[in-house]
Amino acid sequence: TTSSEEDWGFDDVQHGSKSGDDEDGRPQLGAAHVTLREHLLEQMRLNLREPRDRALVELMIDALDSNGYLTETLDEIHASLPLELCVEPEELAFALNMLQSFDPPGVGARMPLACLALQIRRLPRIAFVTRRLALQIVETQLTLFAQRDFTKLKKILDCDDEDLRDAQTVIRMCKPRPG
Repeated sequence: TTSSEEDWGFDDVQHGSKSGDDEDGRPQLGAAHVTLREHLLEQMRLNLREPRDRALVELMIDALDSNGYLTETLDEIHASLPLELCVEPEELAFALNMLQSFDPPGVGARMPLACLALQIRRLPRIAFVTRRLALQIVETQLTLFAQRDFTKLKKILDCDDEDLRDAQTVIRMCKPRPG
């Protein structure tokens, strides 16, 4: 006995509808919009096992604004917690450090300067000299950098045009609002 194309379903493959399917015929799911909070909580679940650590990191996540900045100081967050939880300030600092290690880089910073510094520290494959100069600019000379006063910057930072250009490239790779 011989089989026809219809028996094997070749006709369906050749003439089947492609709407909603990708090139190999699998249905495509619509890309779900994931919020910053959901993205951070997923990373927390993957990186932390202890329920108390998870609760403290979630507390830090909930303290973020829509840009990904921490809107309160650790002291303010600590003061708002019930005393019976016996949360130590060091535990909050640990939770914040964990949060700041998550993606997107810069999340959990208190202000744009710290956000940029967090990102610069995490950028891969940056020469030490360039990273150090970029950090020095964002931590101490961001106003001059924003004003594009490169002559004064070179003098203050004791660097040449090429070093400053490399640091500028690194700084421009950063996102001031990670959220």
